[in-house]
Parts: sequence; structure tokens; C-alpha cells
Amino acid sequence: MQQIKNFFYKIISRFPPPLRNKYVLVSLVFIIYLLFFDKNRIVSQYTVQQTLNEYETKRDFYKSEIKNIKKERKDFYTDKDTQEKIAREKYLMKKENEDIYIFN
Repeated sequence: MQQIKNFFYKIISRFPPPLRNKYVLVSLVFIIYLLFFDKNRIVSQYTVQQTLNEYETKRDFYKSEIKNIKKERKDFYTDKDTQEKIAREKYLMKKENEDIYIFN
């Protein structure tokens, strides 16, 4: 037991005087533990934050897409010209006596 105390005293005596205080030492060890060894360590917090940012950008994208689709849907049900445009472009429908040419 005495050897262990002597070992720690030798290590602690190498630190500068302000860091030799036992409260400072315990605080430093605690901070190091929280930063690197705890389940909520800084690396995992960073990855969680990056994932959250990614999901927020996806959420914003999908909200804008939903808004656009609702607008298109409203236009489709209220405007005959829009209905004809969608029928011609997406479903390749045509009027009588009309030919359709598709260019890729």
C-alpha cells in the first residue's frame, strides 16, 4: 500500500503546483472521462449532431416537395389546361388526328 502511495506521489510531484490540488486533479480526471470514455462522449455527440443535421435537411426537402405536389394537385383538379399538359407529357396521350414524336 505504501508503495502505491509513493508511486502516485512521484507522479503528482511532476505536475505544476496549481495542478497538484486534489480537487483540480479529480476534476481533470472527471472531465477526461466524460470527454473520451463515457457513453455520451464527444465523438458520439458529434456523430449524433451530424446525423440530426442530415435528417433536418431531408425533412426540409420533403416539406418543400410536399408543398409543390399539393400545388400541382390543386392545379390539376382545377385547371383543364394543366390536366391536358400532364396527360400529354406524362402519359403520352394525344388528340385525334395527332402524331406524337418522342425525342431522347
